[in-house]
Amino acid sequence: MRDETILKVENLEKTFGKGNKKVKVVNEVSFQVKNNEIFALLGPNGAGKTTTIKMILDLVTPDKGEIEILSMKMPKYKKDIMREIGVILEGSRNLYWNTSLRENVYYFANLKGSGMQQKSAIICAISTSPKILILDELLLGLDILTRFEIEKIVKELREVSTLIISSHDLRFIEKVSDRILIINKGSVVVEGTTKELIGKISFAKYRLILNNSGNREYLKEIEKD
Repeated sequence: MRDETILKVENLEKTFGKGNKKVKVVNEVSFQVKNNEIFALLGPNGAGKTTTIKMILDLVTPDKGEIEILSMKMPKYKKDIMREIGVILEGSRNLYWNTSLRENVYYFANLKGSGMQQKSAIICAISTSPKILILDELLLGLDILTRFEIEKIVKELREVSTLIISSHDLRFIEKVSDRILIINKGSVVVEGTTKELIGKISFAKYRLILNNSGNREYLKEIEKD
């Protein structure tokens, strides 16, 4: 059922450091994700997006808050929950939990280029047909044409999984997501449908001149914006 809520995050908080070096990186963050949607966490680097995702996955322990995934509490039912999740964390050098150690070693030993790594990482993440796919800063380190290819792949993935994506790239989020949670300095700024929010966000537009004729498809896409 499309309107079914499969992830609930309530009042998540996380502070790192001690004394006068304490920094609250996530501050009372709450949101819900519905079945078969692409939900985006949008914000600048350091906004708290990756820490929020790591708390959802129980890689970082929250100071406060509750997480429920597929009607199961995290971390109480972590083992069962993780069977239903595919993950790509920030950066291209991840260990993929749904594949063996040997497969991970072979993968990283043979791939060339961050674009091919990200494409292969997606294949690894969806190999067990997860109900939820989490993609954290998927575009990191990619050239402009590879970003366009990844964008197309993400749109297609909505047919097989619910997607939770994080990025600081507004254009990417605008093109692929159904709903957006904007987060800055650890706190929620606003949440809404992509259509509702994009019209409220002003950003500069740039004209790119790409000399290679093979880049024309991407140029046409940009010109639509």
